[in-house]
Amino acid sequence: ENSNKDKVSNYSFDFDGVNDYIDCGDSDTFSFGDGSTDSPFTFSTWVKLDSLASNRTIISKDSGGATTREYALFVLTTGKIRIFIKSQGGFNQQSIDSTTALSTGQWYNIAATYNGVGGNDAADGLTLYVNGSAETPTNIIKNAYVAMSNTTAPFMIGKYSTANLMSGLVDEVSVFNSELSSSNISTIYNSGEPTTLPSGAIAHYKMGEDATFSTNWTVPDQVGSN
Repeated sequence: ENSNKDKVSNYSFDFDGVNDYIDCGDSDTFSFGDGSTDSPFTFSTWVKLDSLASNRTIISKDSGGATTREYALFVLTTGKIRIFIKSQGGFNQQSIDSTTALSTGQWYNIAATYNGVGGNDAADGLTLYVNGSAETPTNIIKNAYVAMSNTTAPFMIGKYSTANLMSGLVDEVSVFNSELSSSNISTIYNSGEPTTLPSGAIAHYKMGEDATFSTNWTVPDQVGSN
């Protein structure tokens, strides 16, 4: 648990890239599809990477099985960011990558939004933001797609399935069940200093503030339960 020395968020969590992650459990709150239609979402967080040796997961709801895949937001070994959504719990995906490649040792605000359009052009409804600015998508993947399913996969911070763990600091993980506007994302970035979130977050993990330790860390959701 490390201070990131800003006025609003005083701590972040330091993930070692080996076995550190936060398991938030399975909840309908974190699912944005019912197998036939999708609904909008926004994910926002701050990251400071220690290593790009393997894909570094920011958040995921995907157990890797044939019926338990929903979405993931992560940093590729190239430093580019990817957001993917999976059709009906399976392996077919719609995804986009960022143009910007992140560097190690530097804080970034990362956000991903989705308008919930679904269908074979669902990737067109995805947008990635780096430091408040929308990215021009690269490497757009459009497999045959209907909608995400509501699976039993847990919502994870810093881990995808059983691998691809985060190496670095993660702060202020927030989830919205709406597609935030570019203006909202710019407000969250706040010229590089974490600030009060726009209204409507359905989950907000401050990643240090009010966290407690007993064998493992418990990280409270400032909106709902732990």
